[in-house]
Amino acid sequence: MTLGKDSFNTVEPSFSVPVNSASTENKRFNACVDVHTATSIVSQVGNAPFTLYTFTVACKLTNTWWILQKRYSQVYKLRKTLCTSWFECKLTSGMKSLTILLDHAHKIHFPRRHLSLDDKKIVHERKEGLGDYIAYVVWLRHACQLLVNANRNDQCHAKAHEIVSLTTKFMEQPAAVEEEEEISNSTDQRKPTEDECAICMSNYDPADNDTILELTCGHSFHESCLVKWLDNKQTCPLCRNEALGGFIAAIN
Repeated sequence: MTLGKDSFNTVEPSFSVPVNSASTENKRFNACVDVHTATSIVSQVGNAPFTLYTFTVACKLTNTWWILQKRYSQVYKLRKTLCTSWFECKLTSGMKSLTILLDHAHKIHFPRRHLSLDDKKIVHERKEGLGDYIAYVVWLRHACQLLVNANRNDQCHAKAHEIVSLTTKFMEQPAAVEEEEEISNSTDQRKPTEDECAICMSNYDPADNDTILELTCGHSFHESCLVKWLDNKQTCPLCRNEALGGFIAAIN
């Protein structure tokens, strides 16, 4: 998968500003990636129920969006792997660029593990914390892909490719969304096929500062309207086709 519009130099300004707090880190990634998180309890015969986190991810770096479902343990496992990679890169010469990218893996606040079953307090903490971490993972994948695209035949390039493969597998983008990402990389941001949001019945207005999400079925909605719908039904509000994802539309 190629993110051909950019060069690695577009990432550099992000690293020139010292990071002073976890909230500063979160704001940086949330400016590039919107993540809306919903939860549900899944019951299994013979096993304890568990909390499933559903993330609606809108990536402004690639102008795509999709739905991702994970358990806390799955995100925790990824974080542990990324932190290990950061430590290895830190001890290896020639890996400075990747070390900087991975440095956030352990700095961003991450909700801690609990021995007890999930209660409302635990779920609330994780709902916010996991969403922030998912935003970082999406950003990290994009930044590492830029390193890979630089075609540097060295140890850093190989490790960056490994991180791209790891995070791509984790994000489970539907094939239709991957196709949208390829289109986004080769063309200008597309306009929505409709003039108004069918949920709130309001026209799309750049002054509203609300992202427009178009589904693979061709129907588009305000992000703030669609994520509320997707909390309950992962289908298109109009045609009822499964809502897998799509692209972020331009409205100006």
